[in-house]
Amino acid sequence: MDARIDDWNDLRLFLAVARAGTLSGAAREIGVNHSTVFRRIGAFEEALGVRLFDRLPNGYALTVAGEAMQESALRVEEEIAALDRRITGQDLRLSGVVRITTVDMLAQGLLPRHLLAFRRAYPGIEIELTVGNATLPCAVADLDPNLTRVAPLPESFTIDMWLLTHEDLRRTARIRVFMDFMAEALAREAPLLEGRQEKAADAETGTGVSLS
Repeated sequence: MDARIDDWNDLRLFLAVARAGTLSGAAREIGVNHSTVFRRIGAFEEALGVRLFDRLPNGYALTVAGEAMQESALRVEEEIAALDRRITGQDLRLSGVVRITTVDMLAQGLLPRHLLAFRRAYPGIEIELTVGNATLPCAVADLDPNLTRVAPLPESFTIDMWLLTHEDLRRTARIRVFMDFMAEALAREAPLLEGRQEKAADAETGTGVSLS
């Protein structure tokens, strides 16, 4: 094999096919059509002078050369992602996207009013929210007059909440201002989060929010 890999997009396409195992799956991942993936993978293999995939009736499988290529390509992908995070971490603009991952009880019961206030204060920052599952804590249930707590809080009850972000992003202006804003907002919600309300509900510990 006497060839050079000059285009990261070739490796990106290769990894998409390797992950999906089909041309159609890879096409969906990178946002191109099936025929484009077919043509570019063929051209990539021809340029390298080696077959990276076995064409099987049910999809594409890596050859031995393909497996070696995947190992190296994954390292390149991680280096590019890390570089992107480091560059993004130097961004001093109060604009752009903040991606939030949190549990459903916070997304539905506690965060909306604070996210609205944040957007009004910083209209240049767009919020993207991803939600997971959790049980129902007092921070949500105590706001609903139709729900009743079935057991008292234990005497030693505490609640932990984290605001987490990647180390490379913590100095990004929009991330920093969001974390400061939400830390102050959630601190004001301590009585609700700790279940210190006249009406009661179940309490949970260890909820959190992560940012990217």
